[in-house]
Amino acid sequence: NRTEARRCRSAVNCDGVTRAASPLAEQAAAVALNQFGSFDGYLVPGDFVRLREASVAITLSPSATRFVTRGRALTVVLAARNLAVWTRYRGVDPEAATALTRENMPSPFGNSVGTEAPADDLVFGPPRTITLRLVIGN
Repeated sequence: NRTEARRCRSAVNCDGVTRAASPLAEQAAAVALNQFGSFDGYLVPGDFVRLREASVAITLSPSATRFVTRGRALTVVLAARNLAVWTRYRGVDPEAATALTRENMPSPFGNSVGTEAPADDLVFGPPRTITLRLVIGN
């Protein structure tokens, strides 16, 4: 969760730094980042289940809609996208990652060690949209 790591690096609006009642895991992640340069506390499970799309269509007969559509059938379609997401991910959205990044931390052996992870840095998740469509047939 790079967005939260960015907040905690500046320590201005990071709960792990500014709020004593924040969970111990958040406090430990902020200390590890600011004292040792480790982003490991901000790696969180990225699995999720999303209700991506749902729609319903109702077709009314020409006799039921004769006054509105002059004898033609009418179909009413209601569709919605990105209705819900169930996840343990603490960032904006588990699909909002823009690229893979490798966070490096100096190693006592002279090379750097780190973890490759999706970067959700300053991004937004997919928008929720609701569409109503009227289809007038013959």
